[in-house]
Amino acid sequence: MNDPIISPWLFYALFVVDNLKCALVISMIICACAIAFMPMVVAEEDFGKYAKRIVILFVISGLLMVVTPDSKTITQMIVAQHITESNIEKAGQLTERAVDKIIEKIIKASMELNKSQNDGAGK
Repeated sequence: MNDPIISPWLFYALFVVDNLKCALVISMIICACAIAFMPMVVAEEDFGKYAKRIVILFVISGLLMVVTPDSKTITQMIVAQHITESNIEKAGQLTERAVDKIIEKIIKASMELNKSQNDGAGK
């Protein structure tokens, strides 16, 4: 009963996912810069071999970045997983009970106020 609903490891995973997406963007930027400056550094006969590898790395980084959800999306997925009709009904019942208690307290307080006013008027 005292087990956490959401694992603390999930918060760590959310942090890691955001860092992973950042690393993938940096990887893509480095690949783009490498392709742009490679003709100045690499011999013409080796250019194709290195360019192919860098383009593959760029594409893989881009695909991973697109398919990896960010922390906001993961949070929404977890919340959606826990929203069920049963949980909504329980929340509704809890709210109804709380409202009923508040109404009872208001009625009790108003009755006591009326009683004290009537006692004060009678003196």
